[in-house]
Formats: sequence, C-alpha cells, structure tokens
Amino acid sequence: MSLPHSRLAEAADQLTEQLARLGTPQRAAWDRDYLHSDLVHLGVPIPDLRRAVNATSRNQRSLTRSDVLALADLLWTSNVYEDRQAAVHLLKAIGWVLRETTRRDHHFVTTWVESRIDRTFGVTLREAVRRLHDTDRTRLINAYRRTHRH
Repeated sequence: MSLPHSRLAEAADQLTEQLARLGTPQRAAWDRDYLHSDLVHLGVPIPDLRRAVNATSRNQRSLTRSDVLALADLLWTSNVYEDRQAAVHLLKAIGWVLRETTRRDHHFVTTWVESRIDRTFGVTLREAVRRLHDTDRTRLINAYRRTHRH
C-alpha cells in the first residue's frame, strides 16, 4: 500500500533538512562554482549524502516501489542540488536490490525488468542487469534503448 503524498513530502523535507546539517558553506560555494549551477547547493560530501539517503530508506521501511519513485520525483523536482543527487541514489538502490536478487532468482529479475523496461530508469537498469547472463543483459539493454529513443 502506498503512502499518502503528504508523508512522502514530509520524508523528502526531512531528508533535505538532514542534508543541510551535513553540508558546509565552503563546500556549497565550491560545488556551485565548479558545476556552474543555478541550483541551491548545501555542500554535502557524496559519502554523507549516501548515508543520509540509506538512513531515510531504512526509516521508511513501508515504502513501496511506487513510493520510492514518487519520493525520487519529489527530490528531483527540488531546486536543491543534493536533493537531485539523492533522487538518483534512490533509483540506483532499486537496481542494487535487483542485482543482489539475481544471485537467488535470475529468472525473477529478468522477468521483472523486462515487464517494466519502458518505465525503467537507466541508472536502475544498469545496476539490475549487471549480474545477469550476457544474453539476457544484452537483450534487456537493447530493449531499453529501443523504448527510450528520442
């Protein structure tokens, strides 16, 4: 069962607040200048960002796949650079889970990814197919490319 939008927005806000506490003004200025970015930068080192996202995921154990995608969407639409980085990390984490599931159930992962190839994110796919057999990996990557052409 999916969480209400208000709970997901609250989780996103709490993550942003946690990230703000982890950043430094010096790092934020350096990031902004280096990236030539108009986004708000909090100056959070990537390892700290990953730990914060992982902690948020653990604290929100009832998150469904739809919830994770909705949370990632909330973070991605933010004007805060680190929120967008957190969104990508969340999407990559879905791929990590699938990659690890491959050890136990190769067929499940292949079928799951194949049935969602048109709405799978590239970062998720990259991780999900990493341990699949070459033929399955190639077939899924080619299917992804066909469905995501511009």
